[in-house]
Amino acid sequence: MRGEPSRTTALARLSAIAGVVLLMMTVAAHFAITGIDLLDICLDVLSFYRTQLLILSVLSIAGVCLESKRLRRRIIFPAIAAAINAVEVLPWCGLTAGSQTLRADPAVPGKPGLVLCVANVLRENPEKAAFIRFVREISPDVLVVLEVNPEWIEGLQPLRAQYPGFIEQPDALTDYGLLILSRLPIIAGGTGDDGLNLPRCRRIAFRWEGRDVTLVAAHPFPPGDPARLWRLRNRSIHEIAAAVRSAGGPALVMGDLNMTMFSRHYKSLISEGGLANAREGIGLFHTFPSFLPNFMRIPLDHVLHSAHFVTRRLEKKSIPGSDHLGLVAELDWMESGAISRKGGGEYD
Repeated sequence: MRGEPSRTTALARLSAIAGVVLLMMTVAAHFAITGIDLLDICLDVLSFYRTQLLILSVLSIAGVCLESKRLRRRIIFPAIAAAINAVEVLPWCGLTAGSQTLRADPAVPGKPGLVLCVANVLRENPEKAAFIRFVREISPDVLVVLEVNPEWIEGLQPLRAQYPGFIEQPDALTDYGLLILSRLPIIAGGTGDDGLNLPRCRRIAFRWEGRDVTLVAAHPFPPGDPARLWRLRNRSIHEIAAAVRSAGGPALVMGDLNMTMFSRHYKSLISEGGLANAREGIGLFHTFPSFLPNFMRIPLDHVLHSAHFVTRRLEKKSIPGSDHLGLVAELDWMESGAISRKGGGEYD
């Protein structure tokens, strides 16, 4: 009569089963177009978690390796899952060819770049005074504030002294409005219709160093029920991309886009809009939810830019009272000064 399997054997068998499941989930995340709204939503959300799928696949490989050669043959399943997810994840960490080039030094010593900040403050967050101190400490040239309601708009009025461009975009449907604060001259979209007419979205243009820059601040609906909001989110992504492309000049898209770099809808925005992500080749910069350990977060907040720009610096910042981390990016003109490649940046 055979004895009970050892704990090591049981763990290896469980890891082998997990490897099969992880492979199925990894492959499913590639097929987010079924024509069935609920299924497409689930698959799109699953694709957000590529980093976690990669970590779990590696752990599954390690667990299978605890057992004898007979069971180790099953390593193929988590190994394939790990490879597929690694192809998606590792380029963002500067560990593969084709990562975004970064400026080693400013073209003109001492010349500041364009400092941008995107901050989802959490509508119910009472820490308005602390957020004002946060903004004054970072002192960005342009700031996009998300999930603001009338109380937040009123609470941030003291920032008008530092930011003459104070553009409000309320959202009557969900009360999740946004603000754009700019110390740079606003040349279009400061008042009236911005030409987009999209919910939770605003387009403006400002002038920096003698050139006009189009900015689209956006907080699309999250993927979920009801399906009509999901379809509206996807339509908004295509319209934002078209607006950026039609601008024909320097352009930015900033916000909590409610999708990660691994979503097919994000990839459509990038390809159709001719955009790049400020984090590319630097790190994953997981931003949500801020209260979880870093490896359990996902990167929902983004600073996207046209080919006119290059990233000089990108940082995560803790926002007082919020469930998101903020992003602070410093950009410069791509064509000015020498460019050098930096890799092996942050894994966060």
